[in-house]
Amino acid sequence: MSDSLVQANQLKKYYYKRSSWFRRKTIATRAIDNISFCIPSGKIVGLIGESGSGKTTLALALSGLLSLTSGYLSFNNTPIKLHSKHDLKKLRSSVRMVFQNPKASLNPRKTIFDSLGHALIHHRIITKEKLHSVIGETLELVGLSADYFYRYPHQLSGGQQQRVSIARALLGTPKLIICDEVVSALDLSMQAQILNMLSNLQKELKMSYLFISHDLAVVRSFCSEVIIMYKGKIVESGATEDIFLNPKHPYTQMLLNSQLPDLPENRSTEQKLKAYQTNTSEIPSPTGCVFYNRCPKRRKTCFQGPIPEQSDGNKHSYQCIL
Repeated sequence: MSDSLVQANQLKKYYYKRSSWFRRKTIATRAIDNISFCIPSGKIVGLIGESGSGKTTLALALSGLLSLTSGYLSFNNTPIKLHSKHDLKKLRSSVRMVFQNPKASLNPRKTIFDSLGHALIHHRIITKEKLHSVIGETLELVGLSADYFYRYPHQLSGGQQQRVSIARALLGTPKLIICDEVVSALDLSMQAQILNMLSNLQKELKMSYLFISHDLAVVRSFCSEVIIMYKGKIVESGATEDIFLNPKHPYTQMLLNSQLPDLPENRSTEQKLKAYQTNTSEIPSPTGCVFYNRCPKRRKTCFQGPIPEQSDGNKHSYQCIL
C-alpha cells in the first residue's frame, strides 16, 4: 500500500471563453496545467510561488471546493471521480482549509460555540448532545479554554481568531489540512506560537499539511518537502533542504535570491537572476517553458518545448532542459 495520502497525476483546471466565430470555446486561463505530485501521509509539504501561480486554485481543488477539468486524483488510496458530487463531498470531509484572514472566515453574528457546532452538525460528525464536550476538547487542542464558547469573533485577537479557525478545521479529524497563508497576517511572536502549535498538532494527530506561504524562511523551517509553482505548472519539487541548498530551476533560483540573498554564501553573482532585465514579449507555445519570457538562460528549444522532467535521483525533480 502506498504511503501517499494524496496522489495526483496530470491535473488540469482550465477556464474557457467563447469566441465570436461559431461560439467556439477557447482556453482563456490555464490555472492548473497538467501537474503531478504526491503528499505523503504524516508530512508537511510546502507550496510556494508568486501570486497567480495557481496555489490557491490547487488548494480549493484538493479540498473539493472547486471542480477540476481533468486528471487523476487519489486520496488515501481511494480514486476520486473529479465530477462526482458524492466523491467530492467525501473529499471535503477529509480535507479542511485554514485561510489567511480568520476574521473573514468566521461569522461575526455567531459565537465561537455556534460556529464550531454548525460545522459538526452540518457534516453529521456528532449528535447535538455531545457538542459541548467535543468543542471543548478541540478548543483545548489549540490552546483555548471553554471560556471562549460564547464570545464573538470581534472579541478575540487575531491570533485567537486563527486558533478558532484551526480548531474548526480539526473537527471530524481530517487527514489533510491545507494552510493558506495562515500566519502572514500575524506579528512575529504570534506566528511562532501558531507554527509551534501546528507542528505539535501534526505530530500528535498524525495529519498531513499542505502549507502555502510566501515566506520562504517559514517554509524552510516548517516543511519537509516543497513544491514550486509558476503559471499553473510545477517547475520544481523535492526535499526542502535539497531545493534551498541546490535549486535547479531558474525560477526557484530567482525566488530564493529575492528573499534569501545570503543563502548559501557561495552562490555566484551569475546565479542571482534579475528578471526585469530579461523580459521579452514572446509567448512560448503551450508545450514550451512557462518561465521562458523571464529566464536569462532561455534557448530556442525552451520556446517550443516539450520540456522534460529531470531528476537528480533523490526525489528532487524539475522542469528544465538546462
